[in-house]
Amino acid sequence: MSSSKIKEIINAWDPISLIHSGAPNDEYEYEINQIAKSINEKITIENLAENIYKVFSNSFGNDIFNKDFKECFEIAIKYFKMSDD
Repeated sequence: MSSSKIKEIINAWDPISLIHSGAPNDEYEYEINQIAKSINEKITIENLAENIYKVFSNSFGNDIFNKDFKECFEIAIKYFKMSDD
């Protein structure tokens, strides 16, 4: 459940503009899997945002992944809103 929703949200967000530049849809597969593994029934929006930020920072470094925590928080909110549907 969480992996497909995270994939949809992350690919639409495209945090380092790879997909919009022609990269395949599975470009963020590793990051999506890492984020999805952290999701459980007790995760909070803040925890999810922290995980999103950490995973992308670790994968790409802050020179390439230049989004801030606030933007990751907005992505986490999208996940929680999507989960409510």
